[in-house]
Amino acid sequence: MRTLKSLIAIFFIALPMLSSAADNDPQFEFAGTVDSIDMDNEMIIVGDMPFRFSPAITVLDTGRHPVDRKKLATGTKVGIKTYSRGEQGDATQYVYEIQMLRSNVDLEKLMDDN
Repeated sequence: MRTLKSLIAIFFIALPMLSSAADNDPQFEFAGTVDSIDMDNEMIIVGDMPFRFSPAITVLDTGRHPVDRKKLATGTKVGIKTYSRGEQGDATQYVYEIQMLRSNVDLEKLMDDN
């Protein structure tokens, strides 16, 4: 019984460290700076590329906590996850997850890592 308690204690001590390690290596299809946001037309332009908001979009702050998409602002550095809908060559890019990044993040290095 003592061994089981020790294993459980180790698990709970190690879990935050594993979670933090995963947060340091986010996986995005694209990263850039928000150029403009059009909430009425469900559009965002990141690094000169237009994306449509997915109906089930998730916006995460720098701590990876969900926030309202109204927290997004022009000039914010973000990483995004996307999917395409439509015919090849005429596909619409939808963004389903936006991760707000710290202002000092090196976007080029982040994209090189992917």
